[in-house]
Amino acid sequence: MILRSRNVRARFSPARTALALLFAGAAFLAVSCVGLSGSRGAGVTLLSPAAGETVPLLSEGQKAYLTMPRKERVAYFANQKCRDKMKALGYYPQAVRLAWRDDLGATGAVFSVTLERGGEVVLATNVAACELKVDNLEIARRYDWSVARAGAAGRARGHFATEDF
Repeated sequence: MILRSRNVRARFSPARTALALLFAGAAFLAVSCVGLSGSRGAGVTLLSPAAGETVPLLSEGQKAYLTMPRKERVAYFANQKCRDKMKALGYYPQAVRLAWRDDLGATGAVFSVTLERGGEVVLATNVAACELKVDNLEIARRYDWSVARAGAAGRARGHFATEDF
């Protein structure tokens, strides 16, 4: 696995890559089945992120801190009140919310969700909800995702990119 930003590039061993993918696969679920129209297939309409959308991983507060000039950032971090404010913003990147609508409307439906990066499966899971939040995605990457009713032929497919910072 390679993590990249404009100024950072790190390569992890296969063991660390497997561990990172395991944690990335530990997605948090929330139940929600509302929204607008999007890509359709297998009785499912993809809602969010929209096809080709660029999704942020950093909060606005994290971005504001990182865009400060270095001297200002050091002074800001040295101030206890400012550190407390940063702590309240959270340390971790934001999760990406994958959402879809069940066009068939059956209760108790199970959906097969797949997330891929560069042809490699990052996450494959079954959920009984119309939303999945995925943590630990890489910055500046294109992801392809698809959803299908479990056991159905065909999949609704979409893609999005994560913001580069």
